[in-house]
Amino acid sequence: MSNLSSGNLRFGDLRECVKCGKSKDDGATLLRCKACKVDLYCGQHCQRADWSLHRPKCRSNQQARQWFERRPEAFEELATLRRWAKFHNPTLWHLAVQTATQDPNAAEHTVFVVAVRARPNETNPRRTFKVRKARPYPIDAIPNNMAAQIRSVYESERASSSNQQHKMYMLCILPESPLPPFLIPSFFKTAEEPHYRPPEDLIKAINQGKHV
Repeated sequence: MSNLSSGNLRFGDLRECVKCGKSKDDGATLLRCKACKVDLYCGQHCQRADWSLHRPKCRSNQQARQWFERRPEAFEELATLRRWAKFHNPTLWHLAVQTATQDPNAAEHTVFVVAVRARPNETNPRRTFKVRKARPYPIDAIPNNMAAQIRSVYESERASSSNQQHKMYMLCILPESPLPPFLIPSFFKTAEEPHYRPPEDLIKAINQGKHV
């Protein structure tokens, strides 16, 4: 298992522990994996607990980091996407639930895909992207390299699930951007089921930069 580093490499602009979701706002000291310099952890305990998940990701993270080092302008776009997704976490969670199949066994075979378009001149971080489509897709319909990563993530999450905190993974796609699809964790710290809202209302709220 790789050690942790306090290096400040900007790749991905992660701002919370990938295992538990704690951020600097929660008083956590975040350290990066020394090998890939991407995933952040609040300590060795979370890194050890996440190792079975992180191990297959570590190599792909290193490859992705090399991709970004050749395209430094893409750093800021991914950072902006992560900030946008973090603000809209609760609404995106509700949207995923409302559009999901009612078959609980199907959840392990699907991923919530969000296709967004960047708003280049938008200064409000809540409105920097516009949702074009958002719905679950069968993992089998995702390209093989990403599908393998998603399955690995799901298997690890199933083995270490917690009733106190839910984690959803969104596959964000920017059709007009050179950014490849990115799997972004979304934390939702409640066990309550959301009240029903039509998916089109939730997408409208996201695109207006509002919480629901």
